[in-house]
Amino acid sequence: MVIGTCAECKYIDLIEENAETICPRCSGRMISTGTRSFEWNILNNEEKQSRVDEAVSSVKPERAPASSYSEPQGGYEPAYASAPQNAYEPEPEPRAAYEQPHVSEPRTAYEQPHVSEPRASYEQPSVPERQAASAAPRKRVAPAQARSENAVQRTKKVAAPAPSAMPASVAPAATSPSGLSKGAIIAIAAGGAVLIGAAAFVTWRLGIFPLNREEQYDDTEIVSETEEYAEPEETFDDTFVEEPEIEPEIEEEVIEEPEEAPEPVSNISLLDGITAEDFNVYDLFNKDLNIEQTVIYDENDIRITADSISYGDETVDLNLTLENGTDKLQSFRAQTLAYPMNAVNGYMVEDGYLAIDVDPGQTVEDKISFAYDNLFFSGTLEIAEIQVGFDIGDEDYNEIYTGPLTVRTQLADSYNFDNSNFWKCVESPAAQSVYEYEVLHRNEEEKFNLDGVRVMSDYYMVNKDGERMLMLEVKNETDELVYFRTGHISVNGEEIYEYDYSSDCITGNKRMIVGINLDTVLERAELTMDDPVDSIGMTVQIYDEKMHPVSEKENLEVMLD
Repeated sequence: MVIGTCAECKYIDLIEENAETICPRCSGRMISTGTRSFEWNILNNEEKQSRVDEAVSSVKPERAPASSYSEPQGGYEPAYASAPQNAYEPEPEPRAAYEQPHVSEPRTAYEQPHVSEPRASYEQPSVPERQAASAAPRKRVAPAQARSENAVQRTKKVAAPAPSAMPASVAPAATSPSGLSKGAIIAIAAGGAVLIGAAAFVTWRLGIFPLNREEQYDDTEIVSETEEYAEPEETFDDTFVEEPEIEPEIEEEVIEEPEEAPEPVSNISLLDGITAEDFNVYDLFNKDLNIEQTVIYDENDIRITADSISYGDETVDLNLTLENGTDKLQSFRAQTLAYPMNAVNGYMVEDGYLAIDVDPGQTVEDKISFAYDNLFFSGTLEIAEIQVGFDIGDEDYNEIYTGPLTVRTQLADSYNFDNSNFWKCVESPAAQSVYEYEVLHRNEEEKFNLDGVRVMSDYYMVNKDGERMLMLEVKNETDELVYFRTGHISVNGEEIYEYDYSSDCITGNKRMIVGINLDTVLERAELTMDDPVDSIGMTVQIYDEKMHPVSEKENLEVMLD
């Protein structure tokens, strides 16, 4: 990949050096500056301008029709498709065009649908198209007896068209602000404690009073009888005796602690015992969680506000307000090949692409979308935390990188981010049946630990078409962004691919599912293999944010049961 620039408007982006790419801003032709991305990052603005001017002056710009627009060559496929994200291909081998299946059409376990149709970078739909989409009726959830059929239909594999045959209609579109409205804000409050106090009083009696009893006797004959039955005379002391004063006992105030709310139960538990007939990711997903409206970035006269989370038929949407307080047009981009920052519940994800231009002094609304199926294969059936990042730039090559920006729902405080729910989702018998794949090997023992970057588990599976996939659960326990690069793939101890294979971005304290599609490796190496696979090996190397290596290449071998 090299830095490319438009021959007409001088817009810059990552392109394949020998690929014909159309400018998303003016439909002009993108040309190569001959500069790699890591070299570009260390140039100052004057040097960048010089590289662009030299490239433009050497090639006569040609404006191409919009229908010829094609997706920039990413060189990688989604984690559950034929190749992992950001797959790195050495020069001069040609790289397959980045293709993404439509999210609403069925697919297999290794294919991750995009939010909309496969799209070319930064192309936006026209206003009539956006209005027509907004006016379309909302799709209803199928009844229980029809859910099995719907789930299977949504997960069948779609064959991706060849790059040369891909029509312009499959180009993804950046979301238009005219079709959206702010979501409702749900505020969550906690109860308080009730103070109950009581006091007791003790009464006491002071003094003993003398008892005066007078008995009268008659002088008549009856006296003798009276004496016979007379009681002994009692004597009393008239002295007043003061009893000691008794201090009253005062009860201590008792403060009753408020009852703690029960800890929310993760929807992952719904997978226990579920059958294929009842399996439907949309129905299993917790759609009651939301965020408070939060300003997540407010610097350089640019403000980004996370308004709410909404739940559509196919995607979870993070609704945003983008404000440009500068005197220049600003391009807001998220989840691009050069700046993939998005994560959900601690797992890096490939969804959440956004690209939109905001005029000086203007405010627009847009959204970042995540497909339910893709979230499921990252171990997610509810939203506790969403992380996004933006690359914001003007036409003078002044770039702003926001870094990771985070919003949290009311579930975040009780959510256990250290739990690995990925394997619970992948191993679900219902999921294997619906998505038509089979887990052949699972290992949850740590295989690799290099300066805080760990390979925590590995899985080997095969889909209905016989495609074989090795999946590594990688965790970055450092506070810094790193790139996890793999290469030199070997099978049963024999190297079959001598180049770097993939390079995946992992932000601080996040996890990533790195996929190694064995059949894709064999295809690139122009090899076939029908023998049983007993082991898969590779080299692993860690790079920093500026793509400088921070470790030596280490060997990693996965033994399959």
